[in-house]
Amino acid sequence: MEDSVHYETFLAESRAGWPALLEETMLARRVHDAKTLSLAVAAAWTGLQLALLSGEDRTTLARVHHTTVAALLA
Repeated sequence: MEDSVHYETFLAESRAGWPALLEETMLARRVHDAKTLSLAVAAAWTGLQLALLSGEDRTTLARVHHTTVAALLA
């Protein structure tokens, strides 16, 4: 298992601003239903963070991330 202290700042910043930043970016690009979509992407990403902290392979997580976000944005 990777050292969770290493990710502490990153995780704190992610929880505080990630969904809002996604929504702001999507609104600027006139994405339909930006609020729902930004929360869906953030929720998927949060789950992937937990998998990373649990020791899941980074390459696998990167592939899952790409597939998930692509499907949400389709």
